[in-house]
Amino acid sequence: GGRRGMLDNGADAAKARAARKPLTEEERQERLRAMQQDAEVHDDHRKKRIKVAEEKLAATAQKESVSTRDDADEAKFQSKLNADIFMGSATTVEDRLTQNKHYRQRAVGDNEGFL
Repeated sequence: GGRRGMLDNGADAAKARAARKPLTEEERQERLRAMQQDAEVHDDHRKKRIKVAEEKLAATAQKESVSTRDDADEAKFQSKLNADIFMGSATTVEDRLTQNKHYRQRAVGDNEGFL
């Protein structure tokens, strides 16, 4: 036809397939070997991609475990610090509330919410 591409319904390809002579056994074997080699190359590439992905995943997991360990150490430090500051103090809760009442005052002259 005059226009090819979008309007081509494959009739030319069908004619070309019909006009082609069948493959000899030797040609079929050669094509089979080529396809098997391509499959091996493809598998090798796939295995390499999987190996790289697993290594990245392991590195990420290792970073996260270090980060988690650091977070746990930080939590222990914070807990110890809080215990030292608040529990080791001689002041009672009442004393602390009295000391800090000016921070909790809502409005001057408003006695509600003010100790």
